[in-house]
Amino acid sequence: MPTPTLSLSSLSESSTSIERSFSSPSLRASPTKQSKASPGRMPQKSFGRQPARVAAAPVSTVPAAPAATSSVDASSSSPSVDTELARGSRHESTCELLAIEDGTDHEQENTELQAEVEVLRQELQDLRDASSKVWQRENARLKEQLAASSKREAAQQEQLRVRDDQLALCRQELRELQDHQLKVEEEHAARVPPPVEDAGSSGLGRERELLKLVVRLLLVAMTSTGLSVGIDLGTTSLLVGVWENDNVTIIPNEQGNRLTPSCVAFTDTTRLIGDAAKHQAVGNVHNTVFGISRLIGLKFWDPEVQAGLAHWPFKVVCGPDDKPRVVMQFMGVTKMFQPVEILAMLLSEIRELAERYTGKTVKNAVVTVPTHFNYSQRQATKDAGAIAGLNVMWLITGPTAASIAYGLDRKVKAGQQIVLVLDLGGGTLDVSLVAIEGDIYEVLATAGNRHLGGEDFDNRLVEYCATQFKQIHHMDLRADPRAVTRLRMACERAKRLLSTSMEAYIELDSLYENISFHSTISRMLFENLCADLLDKVLQPVQQVLSDANVLRSKVDDVVLVGGSTRIPKI
Repeated sequence: MPTPTLSLSSLSESSTSIERSFSSPSLRASPTKQSKASPGRMPQKSFGRQPARVAAAPVSTVPAAPAATSSVDASSSSPSVDTELARGSRHESTCELLAIEDGTDHEQENTELQAEVEVLRQELQDLRDASSKVWQRENARLKEQLAASSKREAAQQEQLRVRDDQLALCRQELRELQDHQLKVEEEHAARVPPPVEDAGSSGLGRERELLKLVVRLLLVAMTSTGLSVGIDLGTTSLLVGVWENDNVTIIPNEQGNRLTPSCVAFTDTTRLIGDAAKHQAVGNVHNTVFGISRLIGLKFWDPEVQAGLAHWPFKVVCGPDDKPRVVMQFMGVTKMFQPVEILAMLLSEIRELAERYTGKTVKNAVVTVPTHFNYSQRQATKDAGAIAGLNVMWLITGPTAASIAYGLDRKVKAGQQIVLVLDLGGGTLDVSLVAIEGDIYEVLATAGNRHLGGEDFDNRLVEYCATQFKQIHHMDLRADPRAVTRLRMACERAKRLLSTSMEAYIELDSLYENISFHSTISRMLFENLCADLLDKVLQPVQQVLSDANVLRSKVDDVVLVGGSTRIPKI
């Protein structure tokens, strides 16, 4: 827009015209339009292209402030001033709108940035959660691998320990055999003729004849040292016999029973052993010990001990030497007994029983032990005998003793006979394949299961009855040890009845919470409940036949030993 030419007279007239213009209503309304911009307020800072438009807007009202005269007349200058004022007002309104729009855009950008930041934070948290889950999963997998490796290492160490025990046992037996041989040969060289090999025999070599001689010399030594007894050490019961009048006599206990329960009980006034301990077990479950052969010579952490903790009502803890201790309340005092001490109490009772029967002092004994007993278990058995005042002269496995008894009771036909001996007692299963030829007994193979016996069959019936009680009355009687003991004794009686009957009845009044229990157990039901246990009985039989490379058709006879062999299915 061109600049007007000014003079003093016109400037004065123009000034007067401007003053009139400011007093006119049109100009008085202009501040109302500018009120939004708040006079005197600095315009907001703008971004982008808006500052350029603000800077480009001209303001022509400022030069009009000086009181000078212009050559432009009032009629022509007043519209120009109005135009400039209107332009200034529009400019300020435009700046205000641009500032508002710019502020709105800025707030929107901030909102978008905050939303993006929240998204990034959420993604970061998701990544952290995912990485934490991956770490936990990998950590669990590594722990499982470490646990499996530890179990394998422990199993390998256990195998090495068992092998070392077996090797030590073989060495000890060899030393004992050599010592007996030298001692007896020196004392009885004049009475016993040297062995002569029979050319017409069925291939027996000098080693068998020497073994035969050593056995005979051992028998002579045993008979020359005084009265000796034989003790069958079982998991659930003991049996003692004596040789008199060229015959074996089984000594009955005070109740007239040939079998004495392997139970020891402690009360506030006395100690009970055998039948007396078993009969009071229902009312004194926590202080009645049974099945001690499953603890003898073992460590507390052995699998066999750990498996028994789930079924024993009495308390077993780990001793300072990692050996188990049985905790009992005896005469008002808490005492801890070693398993060897409990076994010594049983053997002492058996020794006194034999002395009362024979009227003589009993000092020596031959004791049968399970086939799986290792060196430490055998040594603990000898130590228990020594504590009981018995000199354990020989430890013999149950199947071997059964095969010898089989040969003594029957006239073995000429030639070699193959006999399978199956000993299923209260807690263990032992199977041996024995070749008998004359007076020579050769064990061809042995196998067994240390966790399979009559108690396991009882446990199946107990679990069945407890489950049946819970289904009917919605209560678990297994929380009460006294109720479990009563039920176990009833199940044991039912199991024995099923050996001769097709059905057995279990009737217990006020078994748990004043609720009685009645159930009928058929032989078929019992066999179904114990189907897997019955299959396990056959596994060692197949194993000994395979180890000895003997066909089933070559087995001449089968000898069944132990009360559980009376189960018809077996």
